[in-house]
Amino acid sequence: MTKKFSLNCKVGAENIPLDFYIGDPQENSHPIGFQMKFLSQKGVSVPENIVASLSSLNDIAKRNRISFEELFEYVSDQLNLEDFVKANFGRHNEISRSSLNKKS
Repeated sequence: MTKKFSLNCKVGAENIPLDFYIGDPQENSHPIGFQMKFLSQKGVSVPENIVASLSSLNDIAKRNRISFEELFEYVSDQLNLEDFVKANFGRHNEISRSSLNKKS
C-alpha cells in the first residue's frame, strides 16, 4: 500500500510542506521521480538530501531483494520513534526519578 509523507520543498524563496506518495518504484526509476518531475515543472524543488536518501534506500531494497515500500515504512517508523523518545525522554526521566524518590 502506498505511504504518504510530507516534506518541505523549495517554492520560490519559501519552504512549503508538500505530500509525497511512496510505493515500489519501477525498475531504474527514482522512488519519487515522477512526482519530482511534475513538481519541477511547477517551480518546486525537492531537497537534494531527501532525493539522495531515497535513492540509497532504494539501492538497499534492491540489494536485499525486499520491497522498497516496506523498507521505507520501517525506516520512517524508526525515525518517528526516535523523535518521540527524544521529545519525551526528559519527561520519562522525571517520572522515573519521582518514582524512585517516593520509594525511598
